[in-house]
Amino acid sequence: MTKKQPSKRIRNRAQIPVINIPKLPGDEAYTIIGKHILFVSVDYDIDTNNPCEEMDGVGTIRSFSRKHINRIDAHEALELLKSDPDVVGLSYFEHGKSLWMVQELPAPCGVEFQWDGVRFAGIWIPDDCVRESYTGQDGLSRRDWMVQQAKSACEIYTQWTNGEVYGYNVELFKLNKADTGDYYTKWDDYRFGKAISEDSCWGFYGWDHLMEEVMVVVRFALKELGFSKRAIATATKEV
Repeated sequence: MTKKQPSKRIRNRAQIPVINIPKLPGDEAYTIIGKHILFVSVDYDIDTNNPCEEMDGVGTIRSFSRKHINRIDAHEALELLKSDPDVVGLSYFEHGKSLWMVQELPAPCGVEFQWDGVRFAGIWIPDDCVRESYTGQDGLSRRDWMVQQAKSACEIYTQWTNGEVYGYNVELFKLNKADTGDYYTKWDDYRFGKAISEDSCWGFYGWDHLMEEVMVVVRFALKELGFSKRAIATATKEV
């Protein structure tokens, strides 16, 4: 009796290992996948400009502190709050890192305003793109929607002020072997090689956002090798 051979999909599932992904900025990792090797690196993006100045739809954050950029006088800010219903008051907390938040929303756990925070520390001013984008989304009033936009702006601005902006490099090569029989596992060993799949992108605000995109690229590289969706999901589910 001839023994039944496993299907290609089952072989793929057996061959693909859990993909190694860097855990910290500045790190790189590799994974040997059969006759191929996948490199992944992540690092800080030190060339990112103020998102409030570079991006439409973020708005502007103005601070009362003389130590911050985009300073505004408190009296001027109060006048803007009275005259412009779209402007939102902000709070600020600093204990090792900066944290901007919407004044009228509940403060995150651990935030206090006696020593390290200021309840009314600045304002958020929407740009024209934000103002023109409101169409009654999600059944929210214009004010509630503006508050949500201010919250999003605070999150991305906080990430920028704390240097939490990142980028990645992902490259897939055919695995090379030395005369000794050992595999080449340093990225630099492949600098003159032609990548089977490669991608690099920068300007991701927040680690979670970066990891989401890295995994999209890694899964695409595995797909290039012909692995099934199930095999790819198994190899990347714990990352």
